[in-house]
Amino acid sequence: ASEIKDISLYSLGRPGLAVNMVNKKEELSFFRSALDELKELSSASVNQRLAKAEKISKNKIEAIKKMNVWIWFLHKKSKTEPKFFSILEKIHKCMDEMNNTNASARLILENLFLDL
Repeated sequence: ASEIKDISLYSLGRPGLAVNMVNKKEELSFFRSALDELKELSSASVNQRLAKAEKISKNKIEAIKKMNVWIWFLHKKSKTEPKFFSILEKIHKCMDEMNNTNASARLILENLFLDL
């Protein structure tokens, strides 16, 4: 029951994504782990944040996918807590830099994680 509730929540009203999560358990697991990482970052030390940035930056496509999950989650939270808007802007800026520049994904993520 909790798995179905999570799929409903994470699929964002998109039936194709929901079906994908039902058929591929790793997709649901990805959403869960991405949200766990975001929550861990909020209480992590500087060294832990830099290590996380290094780890995530090794796969740029997956890093962007994680940031999309974070944006979705923070957007939902920002409806009740406006303080999350600045974090949303920072994540959007980082995604834009990763997609449209030749800058190092690791450096971009390190800057983001230190600002969180």
